[in-house]
Amino acid sequence: MFAASSCKRLTSALEMKKGLSERSLSCDFPQNGEMSGSSPFKMRFVHLDLKGAPPKVSYLSEIFPLFRALGANGLLIEYEDTFPYEGPLRLLRAPHAYSPGEVAEVLRLAAAHELEVVPLVQTFGHMEFVLKHEALAHLREVALFPNTLNPHEAESLALVGAMVDQVLELHPGARWLHIGCDEVGAASGLRPQVHRLPCRHVKATPHLGGKTAHAPTRQR
Repeated sequence: MFAASSCKRLTSALEMKKGLSERSLSCDFPQNGEMSGSSPFKMRFVHLDLKGAPPKVSYLSEIFPLFRALGANGLLIEYEDTFPYEGPLRLLRAPHAYSPGEVAEVLRLAAAHELEVVPLVQTFGHMEFVLKHEALAHLREVALFPNTLNPHEAESLALVGAMVDQVLELHPGARWLHIGCDEVGAASGLRPQVHRLPCRHVKATPHLGGKTAHAPTRQR
C-alpha cells in the first residue's frame, strides 16, 4: 500500500513537471520486485548514506518495501558516525548513533524484503568522522585536512581493521564489504612513490583483524 501510493504521487508530480504521459510511468510493479523490462545488472543497490541525520528505523521499515517494489534487491549501508562503535572506537559515535539492537532490526527488515545488505566502511578517504578527533589527528595524511588517512602508518591499518571488525561483528551474514577508498585527494604527490601506496592499503584492508570479506579491487 505504501509503495503503490508513493509511486502514484511520484508519477503525478513528474507528469506535471515534465509533461510525461501516463503510459510512460507505471506503478503496476510485479510482486516479485522485478521492474518491467530487462536490466543488465544482477544486483541493484540503494545506497543509504546515514551520516548526519539518520532516519528512524520505523521510517526505514516503510521505505524498504518501496525499494523492493522499484526493483532493488540490495542495500549499501554507509554508517560512518551512526554506527555503534564500542571500546576505544566509541569516540567515533555520534550522539544519535544507532544502537546494536537497531542495527539488528534494520538487517531483519532488509531480509524480510529480500534486500541484501552490504556494509560500507570508509578506510582511506572520507575519513573526516574519524580524523576530526584530536586523539586520531596524527593519522591524517595532511595535518590540516581530516579527509584522508595516512597509509604509511601501521596504526592506520590497525584503526581501520578495528572498525571493520566491529561492523562485521554486527553484520554476521554479510557476503561483501565495501571499503570506500574514493576521493583520496590528499594522498596525491605529497610523498615519494605515494601513488603505489593506495593499492597496498586497499589490498591489506579486507584481511585485517582475522576477518576476510570480498572486496574486489581494480588495479592499473
